[in-house]
Amino acid sequence: MADLDLWKDGIDPSTNLWNKGQTQDALRLLDTLIVRAKQENRVSWIRILSGYAAFLAETTNDLTLARHYYEQVFSYGPTNAFSLYLLADLSDREGRNDLAQGYAAKAYALVAHSQDEADRDLVQALARRWPEAKKQHGSE
Repeated sequence: MADLDLWKDGIDPSTNLWNKGQTQDALRLLDTLIVRAKQENRVSWIRILSGYAAFLAETTNDLTLARHYYEQVFSYGPTNAFSLYLLADLSDREGRNDLAQGYAAKAYALVAHSQDEADRDLVQALARRWPEAKKQHGSE
């Protein structure tokens, strides 16, 4: 599956379905493409499609489904601190504060010493929202 074909065949049509109120069809299309990406070992597309599906699921406040997709993103990118941040955020909104704190601490540990600008922004966001993550990392 070519990258552009995946976008043309997946993201655009699922967005169109979503905009028409056909939420289940949109997610079903994304699920089909995620399976295909897994078969072809296209890790970056698994993460992109799963992240997009999680975003769509969140717009309907289906946090359980969003968690399913975010966990897929994380399982195919366990060193991606932003996916941990998203899981922390979702856990926090679910009232699962200990779980949120754990994800935040792991995310902080991954980016605490990075010089990358996006990582530095994430460090600041984590420190503001979960100051304990910084303490758990031993940075205070």
